[in-house]
Amino acid sequence: MEISYEGMRLRREFQAPLGKLSWFPSGNSGCNQKLKDRNETLLANLTTNIGRSKEPRVEILVPCDEYSVDLIVGTGLTVYKDTMKEVKQVEAVSEVIGGVLGG
Repeated sequence: MEISYEGMRLRREFQAPLGKLSWFPSGNSGCNQKLKDRNETLLANLTTNIGRSKEPRVEILVPCDEYSVDLIVGTGLTVYKDTMKEVKQVEAVSEVIGGVLGG
């Protein structure tokens, strides 16, 4: 999966039988993600509830075969795992900065 920044938005792109697909943040938090194809058609949503101990939810919005379902769910969970790692890193850096600044 390639990571790119388009207009300062993080995109995780990969090549699939459906063509080039991209996961990118939806909303300001960056935790929820959308999957679009090269024509900007919305294919799936990844919804997370950080801090509520709920598992991520992948909602597939287009009809597709079993292989595509596996691909969408697998890449969605990879994006979720990466996002959770990034959130933890930001929290750790914020804690260190708060400690240094006396906050």
